Amino acid sequence: MKIETAAGIENAGGVSVYISKDIVEALEAKQKDTIEALAKAGLDPLCYDYKPTIGWMVRFQLRNSLGLHIGGAE
Repeated sequence: MKIETAAGIENAGGVSVYISKDIVEALEAKQKDTIEALAKAGLDPLCYDYKPTIGWMVRFQLRNSLGLHIGGAE
């Protein structure tokens, strides 16, 4: 499957979806805020060097809003 986003196309399994530019921008802003908070907390920069894919962030936010995200790995 290919997920088309404003940031590009991602390959994955499942269904194809379009993620609007507004959602991509909001997710990237949220990720930036998280990185800034981690830096202020004094965590090692290697802890927040990883940038998740747009698809992963969308799934994370969806599960979280539905109360399905327990934490940990996907």
